[in-house]
Amino acid sequence: MAETILSQIKAPNSYVFRRVLLKRKSAMTGLHESVWQDISSDVKTWGSIRREIDNVRYSKIKFGDVLMKFENSSGRYNPHEDDASFWFGYASQQRSLIKIEAGFTHSTLASDNIWTNTEYPSTPSVFYGIISGDLYNSDDNHVQFSIRPLLQVFRDYPAKNLTGFTSTGLTATQFFQMIRDQTDGSSNFIFRPFFGDTTTNWNIGSTSNIYANLNTNNSVDVFDKTVWDIMEKLAESEDKIIYVDNLGTFNFTTRDVTSTVAFHFLGNGFVDTEYGHTIKKVSKFGKRQTDFYSRVEVKWIDSNTFTAVRVKETAFAVTGSNDAWNLGHRTFKFENFWIPTITVADTILDNIYNNVTVLKNNIEFTSSFVPHIDILDRVRMSYDSSALNPTSRWDLFDWSADDTSTAQDLYWDRFRGDAIRLIGADFKILSIDLSLDKFETKIVAIEI
Repeated sequence: MAETILSQIKAPNSYVFRRVLLKRKSAMTGLHESVWQDISSDVKTWGSIRREIDNVRYSKIKFGDVLMKFENSSGRYNPHEDDASFWFGYASQQRSLIKIEAGFTHSTLASDNIWTNTEYPSTPSVFYGIISGDLYNSDDNHVQFSIRPLLQVFRDYPAKNLTGFTSTGLTATQFFQMIRDQTDGSSNFIFRPFFGDTTTNWNIGSTSNIYANLNTNNSVDVFDKTVWDIMEKLAESEDKIIYVDNLGTFNFTTRDVTSTVAFHFLGNGFVDTEYGHTIKKVSKFGKRQTDFYSRVEVKWIDSNTFTAVRVKETAFAVTGSNDAWNLGHRTFKFENFWIPTITVADTILDNIYNNVTVLKNNIEFTSSFVPHIDILDRVRMSYDSSALNPTSRWDLFDWSADDTSTAQDLYWDRFRGDAIRLIGADFKILSIDLSLDKFETKIVAIEI
């Protein structure tokens, strides 16, 4: 059988690997070195990688820091001024580029009796970031690194220092392209070095709305903001998201779920020869009532006038079939004064309304190690929480008397009272937490 990432995940025994690599900055040019340096052998604890979108609240994007602890008995992780330091002769440890890789290794004995190792997935990177924050030694000879996502480089840069604004303003696409191509005035790119030093690692979606206040670095929407502040506002006003994927690519794109199924998670009550049995524990399942709103307000003008707020709501009636009455006539308020036109405001209003006025199943579960999936991926779920006797047919099949009539159907199991019963249900990943110490994956997803 040909080996694949799926065969490694479902195997009863598999070999995993994890690596952390870095690129230091030249003391002369300030640019990162060209070759990745492997420092995996010094890691004491690996931490976890977490990223989420729309999980806590619609339009909120969160990418967690990775906290890694390194052995430092030899002084290798001392400040760069120390001649024992791995950074000696280079610039500061801060903003060193970090790449974390993880996956599976399969060994094959060739005809010449030489073992060869193949890694799955073939591109095993799961995180890109930079060293950012205080680095303290301790009396047990370790140092902890705070490794922040690549988006940190935008949080650290004041928008007032940007060049490239036009007197008529910019579209969101033009602004992100301006960031991609931003230099220090001496032809040295400011942000590209953190994204492969190339334009191909920038996936910038097309937009047409013009933001008139993006016309000068002294504009009210620019002068006291960071680059990330502007990025967040543009993402909200265009109803898009910003994230760096596990391949280190910058994305400004739609929040749509992927069209193809990235992985099929199966648990209690199901057996599959392709994907295996990966669900360890389902901690939460059901419709998240706190995510339901029957009314949505989008305030798009900084004014206390009727036209400044667009409203869409469910018809309210005191009846047993009315969601606003049964679940509460609650209002979701969204405010962004960067929204350029009332048409755009109404588009955002419709998108939010369609998301928050329908109760959908949410699931939080822990699976075995699945390193190649990401937020917004479409995953398929099959799980049955009822008791199962593996030697019996009960709870496994429905048995029909014939192909046309259901009047005399006999059922092995009517699945009454099962707390969780999912059969090939598609979900969108909102949050993913990849533990590199336990080699397990925690996922929060919403049914599509």
